[in-house]
Amino acid sequence: MPSEGTDLTGRWVAELVELGFTPPTFPVPLEGTPIGALHRDAVSTLALIRLAQRRSAWNLADIRGEVERIIASVDVAA
Repeated sequence: MPSEGTDLTGRWVAELVELGFTPPTFPVPLEGTPIGALHRDAVSTLALIRLAQRRSAWNLADIRGEVERIIASVDVAA
């Protein structure tokens, strides 16, 4: 078992390479949507519409999960 974080990181990278992962050779710019750019009413309406299409009963966890899926789908990085 690795004793230091760098040993563990090296082991993970080696496993990923064995699985076919090729690490990027240059920095990849991250582009995302600022969280403030989302229209809260539109997100909440869309979440409730999606939930209502699937079933007639849902709870707070269902609502939160749907909102999180919507936020993730527009590449919000927090």
